[in-house]
Amino acid sequence: MMRVGRPPAAIIAAPPRTAAEWAAQAVARGAAVMDQAKPGWRKRVNLETLSIASVRACVLGQNYGSFNAGMEALGIGRVAAAEHGFIWPQGQVDNDELIRALDEAWRFQITGKRAVTT
Repeated sequence: MMRVGRPPAAIIAAPPRTAAEWAAQAVARGAAVMDQAKPGWRKRVNLETLSIASVRACVLGQNYGSFNAGMEALGIGRVAAAEHGFIWPQGQVDNDELIRALDEAWRFQITGKRAVTT
């Protein structure tokens, strides 16, 4: 089991201003953890079904079978999962905006391409 530490204070010191900025920072941390814990994880993610709101279609679900199994494998709880972009922080007012931002940030981490919005 891998233990994920808290992000460095420098990352926390300057809070992001938008959901997209927060998601990009959190997902970058999560991608770095996945690179270490599960090399090749990007190839296991189906971008057509990727959804952070789904326990099976999220990044952890697609790599470990379920969100909870992924948290257990990484040795993290819900707070650390949110800090690493695997889920949105609990108690947020607009979860839909955060979920969309996380989905897009994970897609960018996997493909290196931003979604085209019209």
